[in-house]
Amino acid sequence: FGAIQLEKELRCLFAYLTSITYLALRDHFTCLLQTCNLLNLDKVSEVAFYWNSATWRLTPNEVRRILSLRVEFTTDEIRRLKL
Repeated sequence: FGAIQLEKELRCLFAYLTSITYLALRDHFTCLLQTCNLLNLDKVSEVAFYWNSATWRLTPNEVRRILSLRVEFTTDEIRRLKL
């Protein structure tokens, strides 16, 4: 549930900052939001759906490192990912 809360707070912060400035902030938040997406996955195999459908700012090594933060994802599952 921590990743869900983190994503919620990031989106609130993003909304607030975009309401008070005209700067394009989306690029600055992309990596953080992609990290939240990875931490919210139910299965390692779901990465393929997101990886193939979007332009990722995170590198394959960063994706694997973030996924390894999830205790229920095994090292073997993460290593087998084709990114």
